[in-house]
Amino acid sequence: MTTKRSKAVKCPVCEYQMDAHTSLSDPNDVPEENSLSICNKCLSVNVYTEDLDLRAITQTELNLMPKEHRASLEQIIKNLKRHRDDKNRIN
Repeated sequence: MTTKRSKAVKCPVCEYQMDAHTSLSDPNDVPEENSLSICNKCLSVNVYTEDLDLRAITQTELNLMPKEHRASLEQIIKNLKRHRDDKNRIN
């Protein structure tokens, strides 16, 4: 897992500003149009636009996603929630 600074973008759901992205597989990966993003604050799933801004993913896009990709996305969000909950318990 590699985290790199990137163009600052706002989550379209909660307006949290993010200026970095994390790739789970390729350390050279950079956001591009249609790449997925998960908000660090509200954990919403978003999609990069042509201008590399974010828009909320639609239910249709989620439904069209292969089942194994949806399952992976759900697992990632579940792990992020657990990590955040664990971190809050420590503080």
